[in-house]
Amino acid sequence: MDGEDSCSKDLLVWTAGSVAFALLVARACIQSITIDEADTYLVFVARASPSHWSPAANNHVLNSLLMRLSTTILPPSAVTLRLPALLGGFIYLLACLRITRCLSRGRLYRTSVFICLTFCPFIMDYLVAARGYSLAVAFLVFAIAEGARFKARSNPVTADGKEVSCVVISCCMGLSFCANFSFAVVDFATAMGLFVWIGGTKPSFRTVAAFLLPGLVLAICLVGPVMYHWPHGELTWGAKSLGEMRRSVIDAALFEPNPYILNDWVLAGFNQIRRVPVPITIVVVLWRI
Repeated sequence: MDGEDSCSKDLLVWTAGSVAFALLVARACIQSITIDEADTYLVFVARASPSHWSPAANNHVLNSLLMRLSTTILPPSAVTLRLPALLGGFIYLLACLRITRCLSRGRLYRTSVFICLTFCPFIMDYLVAARGYSLAVAFLVFAIAEGARFKARSNPVTADGKEVSCVVISCCMGLSFCANFSFAVVDFATAMGLFVWIGGTKPSFRTVAAFLLPGLVLAICLVGPVMYHWPHGELTWGAKSLGEMRRSVIDAALFEPNPYILNDWVLAGFNQIRRVPVPITIVVVLWRI
């Protein structure tokens, strides 16, 4: 990496990150509490009993724990309910910053990548809601950022340095799972990809242990009893096909422009543009592969 990666050289990225976090805080203050957020608080946080250990799909354990902590220290409000989500948003922005700093191209390129990662409305919605999605995606992306940082080092990395990165990735994956159980598949797949990327074809026993044990122990300590008593039939809500999943992601990420701001002609033009990014992205990914 060149010397442009200092903070002074990445002023545009830092500015974009500050604006993104300010938007998250503003939305947390003025956005109405949704029914899912209210249910999380009333069922798993506000009760006198330790209901945050309840084995239920709607209970995102790590988020419920932190919500109980924040609403115990501070009076319950829209902001205090969303403090764990804002923490996840901050970690997510930090992870995106670390990823962009691993890129060797110019400041404008890094800033563009950072904006694409952070200002997507599909992502920002989940970084505000008082649910476990924010923490789950934040720790997932932070694990990817740690892998990218490890591979981007210009100096030879010692075995201890590799194991430290493996421990960080393992803990992030464990926390991501504890924040939202529905991330189990993507956490596992991403962890295996990072392990092959970092560990190589013949990893040492210490590397394997550093990659597996910290996250596993963390998950068992936090949600082991919850998973042990998990009832049958949970975690069944969602897309029923890959096509439905693809449409839901595209519609949420490229939502229709505001018809109260744009007139009919401009609105029609933007609706046509919405069809362009996805096929272009697929072509570029295939080309890069």
